[in-house]
Amino acid sequence: MLRRITMLFPLRCAVPACLVAMNAPTQVAQYVVRTPTALAAHYLFEVVSADFDGDGDLDACGSTLPFFMPRQVLLRNDGPERFTDISSSLPGLPFGQITQVTVPFDMDLDGDLDLYLAPGRLWRNVGNLTFVDATANLPAGIPTSLGVVAADMDADGDPDLVLLGFVLSLPSIILVNQGNGVFLPSPGTVLPSGNGLAVADYDLDGDRDIALLGPNTLQMRRNDGNWVFTDVTTQWLPGIAPLQCTGITNADFDSDGRQELWMSTANGSQLLRFINGAFVVASTLPGSVQGHSFVVVDVDEDLDLDIAYSSLTASVQLAVNDGAGNFALAPSRLSLTSVGVPKLSGGDLDGDGDIDLLVADSAGQARLAVNRHRDLVPGQPVIGQTWNVRMVSEPGYATLHHTARVAIAAAALPSPAAIPGFGTLWLDLSLGYAFFEDIVFANSGQCTFAFAVPSAPSLVGLPLYLQGLLEQYRAPVRFTSHFRVVVQ
Repeated sequence: MLRRITMLFPLRCAVPACLVAMNAPTQVAQYVVRTPTALAAHYLFEVVSADFDGDGDLDACGSTLPFFMPRQVLLRNDGPERFTDISSSLPGLPFGQITQVTVPFDMDLDGDLDLYLAPGRLWRNVGNLTFVDATANLPAGIPTSLGVVAADMDADGDPDLVLLGFVLSLPSIILVNQGNGVFLPSPGTVLPSGNGLAVADYDLDGDRDIALLGPNTLQMRRNDGNWVFTDVTTQWLPGIAPLQCTGITNADFDSDGRQELWMSTANGSQLLRFINGAFVVASTLPGSVQGHSFVVVDVDEDLDLDIAYSSLTASVQLAVNDGAGNFALAPSRLSLTSVGVPKLSGGDLDGDGDIDLLVADSAGQARLAVNRHRDLVPGQPVIGQTWNVRMVSEPGYATLHHTARVAIAAAALPSPAAIPGFGTLWLDLSLGYAFFEDIVFANSGQCTFAFAVPSAPSLVGLPLYLQGLLEQYRAPVRFTSHFRVVVQ
């Protein structure tokens, strides 16, 4: 059924003259895969997202495989789903070396993010998305690592590096930051090797402890200060005997102020909660879940942490938290397959306030999984045709109808304006704009604004700027990402 939108403001430029809105009849998935050109150009072994240039959006950095001319890739975020390859600003890697893990952290406390590349490379961020090789700041003999965590292990205010030595390789070590980005091996306890690492203050005594995951073991090391890490596996893990472990991570999944452990094995995934001085199994997911790369985020803004995970069976799935630390698989929201073994990174990559996913595929193109919890799909205006602008909101899990608005402006601001409580406004409303409203029905999770574009050749080449506003019941009123389209 069509209905005319009542809110219409004049736009001081040539734009479509009429608007109708049509509610879509079916639901859509929460995540949709899109492949920005610069991202899809690479077969990435792993990838991270972080704001390397301090401009407020998340860039991407990852590594390619050796047989695809190994190198480190840096992609600058230039707006929703647009990346530019600026890898030339990175130092080179030694011939044949593949980066196992990329870790962004501020090693010298100068306010920007530097890079540790396992095994054993250190790059300093000197600004303007340019990095210089600072590997000389590392000691010799760095182990090959599948797990690296940057954390302040000695409570002196700067980040240290916990390096998990690969099984059958050198043991794990901790590199102590001397306060200026120079690292020395820690004195004290030598840690065992493994293939998974999670660092947090599990016993709430004010310092960070270490969980180490081996192929058939889970070990705990309590931080007792002065670089002493005591083996408390027997005390903290009574009766817990993981088999063929594939991955581990930690977070406060039940909002009780403590960090829990999420552990994946061949027999399923388990949530371990620290109670009365020991971990107990709090919840379990079935054996089909064998995660090895995790993004722990609140994907639907219901105030609890969910888990997006990639498995060794080349799939990417979502486990949704009920708020108490109990999880259920949600294949209708997110279910991706890969050619190789995928690795994940998460963040708000399109500037609409929800969490998207970068998916590295060791044998295929890297991809962007866009979260449509709050998603504007701008469409393409063509003269003489209907221009459909779609808004997607809480797809598949909305319980109440809510309002969607879209504005079309003649120009964008030279720099975005932060509007407290609403997010970031990109449109320049001072030059004129049109503003429209519709309802997102809970059973569909989307609505479509349909514009009739006049058959006027003079409109070809006209740039238009779009941004949406959603009043979701489970989240604050927020702006969507913004887009620029050109009439064809």
